[in-house]
Parts: sequence; structure tokens; C-alpha cells
Amino acid sequence: MTLLRLIAALTVLTACGATTPETKPTEQPSHTLVGKTTLTIAVKIGPGLMEYVKDDPSSRSGFDADVANYVARQLGATKIAWKDVLTKDREEVLQNGSADLVVATYTMNENRRDIVSFAGPYLIVGQDILIRTADIGKITGLDSLKNRQTCASQGSTSAQRLVQHFGAAWDTPDHLVRENSTIVCRDGLLAGRYDAVSTDNSILVGYAAQHPEQLHLVGQPFTSEEIGIGLANRHAADVPKINEILREMIRSGEGAKSIRKHFGPLADSFLKNVPKPR
Repeated sequence: MTLLRLIAALTVLTACGATTPETKPTEQPSHTLVGKTTLTIAVKIGPGLMEYVKDDPSSRSGFDADVANYVARQLGATKIAWKDVLTKDREEVLQNGSADLVVATYTMNENRRDIVSFAGPYLIVGQDILIRTADIGKITGLDSLKNRQTCASQGSTSAQRLVQHFGAAWDTPDHLVRENSTIVCRDGLLAGRYDAVSTDNSILVGYAAQHPEQLHLVGQPFTSEEIGIGLANRHAADVPKINEILREMIRSGEGAKSIRKHFGPLADSFLKNVPKPR
């Protein structure tokens, strides 16, 4: 075929509107947790009042566990696969899909919202200080920690807030030690390795209650923290549904009932601030 004939043929094809088959968009799989039979829920296990193992090693107890059970039932789950998680690993288990929900004294803040989604809050807490009873009157609040050695969980907002208050130059092992969990911090406090432990008062009240002769909660919270449920961003569409479930838990009195059950005489300090899931 001559060059002129080839050009003519191409012109005819163009004029006839030759088209390529339309490509259909790839259908995205559903990522909703609603109706999922088994939900994997990560909790931060410890001998506190929020999450702990009571009798059945395959089950969990505590206020966070009650919230997790309530939400799972309302989502339609018939079984929970519990997963223990460290503070520093909460985002990771959501991102890698090894947990559907994280219910583990999880503070809702903007930095974390860039990584995961949140439903809640379902509890309002404050960062406080746990000390040995021998130091009552010596450590009375946040500023008392300036020349003391304090322990906090690695990856926690508690450690971040201490550094924000005292400054980056203060952030040395002589002043702040980051452990894998507050349990390790508590044990270090009991052993005399640290002067104080700082984290949410909802955790510290449990430690103080379990060791009343040795440990004391200062009771001067210096922040107000919203505790929520963490979800992977791929499940963000479920946030409104879970918020609706949390609102009903609060409205029905189930939330207050669980707080009174687990916090006893200390419950009123948490009940006075009613959370508003949004």
C-alpha cells in the first residue's frame, strides 16, 4: 500500500469514529464491619480497671471490654476475637488489618486522625500522676515532676504532653523514661526505679486501688482527654453507625452502669463529664 493510500485509510477510520471499548471502573470491595460475624478487637491488657483477664483466658473484662462487647453486639457480631496490643502498636494493628477495632484507652487527637479513624468519645479522662505513698506531699502536681524521673508508655500522648510542658531539653532519661506499657512503669514505681507514672487517670485509679498501701493517685488531672474507638480508614464509613451505638449506650445508662461496676467509689469523677460521640 502506498503512503497516500495508507493516509486515506486512516482518515476514513477516524471519520467513522473508531473507538476503543469503554473501561468500566473497578468495583471496590465492601469494607463495612456491620454484620461481620467475628470482630477482632484489640485491647490494652493490664491489671487496671479498663481491660483485664478475669477467669477465662480467651475473654476480657473491664470498662473498655464492656464497651467493645456492646458495640460488637450492636454491629451484628456473634463472636469477638480478642487481641492484646501495646500503646505504640495501636495504629499498626489497624493499618495492617490484624484488628478491626481498637478499644484501648485510645485518646482521640488530630495527629492520630491523620492515620486512623475514630468513633466516640465514650469516656472523658484526664492525665494524672501515680506516686508512692511515701511521696505524698512531696509530689503534688505536674510541676513537681520537673526534677523527678517519670515513666510513661512509649507512643503515648502522656509522654508527649510532659515534653510539651517542660520543653524538649527536659526530655532526657533522667526525667522521662518510656516503657512498652504502663504495667512496666507501675512495677518500676513499686520497685523504686521511678518517682512517678503519668497517664490517664482511668488507668492509674486501678493501680492505686490494687496497691493502696504502696501507691497513691495525686488526683490533680492536668488535661482533658477524649477516649474513642479506633478504626482503619478503610472502615471510616462505619464511624456514624458506631457513634450511634455509643450514644445509645450512654443514653440507656449501660455506660454508667459499667463505670460504676469497675470504678466503684471513684466512678463519679468520670460520670460528671458525659461524653458526646460525634
